[in-house]
Amino acid sequence: MFNLNVPTNVEKEKDTLGGRTILDSGLYKAVITKAYGTTSKSGAKGMVMSFDIHKADGKVVPFTHTFWVTNRTGSVTYKDKEGKEHFLMGFNQVDSICKGLARKGLVEISTEPRVLPVYDLNQKKEVPTEVQVAVELLGKELALGILKTRENKTTKVGDEYVPTVEEVFTNNIDKIFILKNGTPYTINEIEADSEASFAPKWVEKWKDQVQDKYKPVSSGYSASTATTTPLDIG
Repeated sequence: MFNLNVPTNVEKEKDTLGGRTILDSGLYKAVITKAYGTTSKSGAKGMVMSFDIHKADGKVVPFTHTFWVTNRTGSVTYKDKEGKEHFLMGFNQVDSICKGLARKGLVEISTEPRVLPVYDLNQKKEVPTEVQVAVELLGKELALGILKTRENKTTKVGDEYVPTVEEVFTNNIDKIFILKNGTPYTINEIEADSEASFAPKWVEKWKDQVQDKYKPVSSGYSASTATTTPLDIG
């Protein structure tokens, strides 16, 4: 009936509702399902971690986050306006996870090569890729202080991504907590053998709040909002 040239090597349509769940700001129990090294186009090194987020209603939400542990020059630190040196946030977070769950720092954690489905920017899909996996972290439980963040959607102009007037909501890991007998501790509290006092303060500040990073810009794009889920403390 139709004289069409139909190729055979096209990705099939998938059964999906589309999008991903955006968690509201809160403290969530999480289990690490993947943890492997990655390198950006600019040369920055990072750790990709996938988690099963366990919500209070019993639902499990998959969540993946890339912690950038170095900058493009390979440094794990940066200098503030006063010239003082600090560790990058991503390095601090992964180092805390390693120390809290494996009793060793990031530089001491052991890895082994494994083939995992990893998203390829050129092919625009997940392809089997050999990566270095931090096997000591797999299956371990911790707690994550996750923020719901409002920010500008970006669009690529030339070789750069620029902000538009359209708003999007994303999730970001703000704080790492190590669970001891079900109680969330920061790595500083564990190392100082002190009481777990920071988690309640974090929850008091951020529960049901939105971290607003949106900035007014001059653009022809229209704004829209994303669908979110009710706040749960897992």
